[in-house]
Amino acid sequence: MPTRTVQLKSGSFLHLARNRKPWVLVDHYENPGPIQFFGKMKSNIPLTLSLNNQNTGELLRKIEGYLAQVRSLCRFGTDERQLNIATISLDALIRTLQVYNQN
Repeated sequence: MPTRTVQLKSGSFLHLARNRKPWVLVDHYENPGPIQFFGKMKSNIPLTLSLNNQNTGELLRKIEGYLAQVRSLCRFGTDERQLNIATISLDALIRTLQVYNQN
């Protein structure tokens, strides 16, 4: 198994350092199970991820809100020019994100 470096300034390590002594005395173990991608539990984020990425949840909720707005604005019967604008914009966004993810 490969070893990994611990980032001593990460949110999750600082949380561990702050709570290390109380955790020795009291059992705080939780097993929430696998990450949920659908249903009511999809918004629950594991503690480590939420501590290291504190704005991620808020940004993902914002993106979901934007997608809901696009869905409501682009329905059957919507002007084709508006649909073309949405398609071109979303295509450009997806290509930008794909390039970013490759780096």
